[in-house]
Amino acid sequence: MAESHVTLAQLTDLLRERATYQHERNLVLMALPLETAHRDAPQLAQALNADYLDFDCELLAQMEADDWGAHVTLERRRTLSVGQMLARDWLAEVAGRINREQARVIGNLNLAVPYEINVATAL
Repeated sequence: MAESHVTLAQLTDLLRERATYQHERNLVLMALPLETAHRDAPQLAQALNADYLDFDCELLAQMEADDWGAHVTLERRRTLSVGQMLARDWLAEVAGRINREQARVIGNLNLAVPYEINVATAL
């Protein structure tokens, strides 16, 4: 995998150019600088006229709607399998909404690490 360092403006231009050649599904993974990712990802989505999805906020909302207390108890016991299943089901739903007409930027993937969620595979 090639590693490139570009400015946010350059990245926006590259992604706009790439959108011209979209296929049924395209997945572009990029790492934004930690110091500014919370600001850059929504700005990137806005510049691309894409939907922005905050992974951590959405996963926590899913856990809250499911049974927040149970998820907290399970996490304290280091049992993350229920949260992983919830995340996989939720990401399958997100994947079903991905289409050629509307790009999606997914940011803030911190919880994907402890829950061992491969977001790219799920999508």
